[in-house]
Amino acid sequence: KDIEGSSGINAEYGGAVGSDGDLYLFGGSRYCQWKDRNGNPRKITKRINKLFKLQMQLPSLLESAWEVLFEHYGHLDQEDFLEMGVPEFLVRRSFVPTIR
Repeated sequence: KDIEGSSGINAEYGGAVGSDGDLYLFGGSRYCQWKDRNGNPRKITKRINKLFKLQMQLPSLLESAWEVLFEHYGHLDQEDFLEMGVPEFLVRRSFVPTIR
């Protein structure tokens, strides 16, 4: 092999627990280290711009159904979901309020 390497992910994240009880992590950095063809050590740190969601407990059937519905029909307006009979508390927490 010309290049040998190792990599790891540093714990430089921002995190919060959401109203749904899940843990959300954003960001972080990836550290990569290797030796070039001449045997010189090389390393870089690259920022990660991703959002991760970790379920802290099993979701209820209502939560699971809402996630699937919102994933497939998230392009609809709040009023459309309310007219379909989706509980208001689910609809309101899933949309960012608009400033008028």
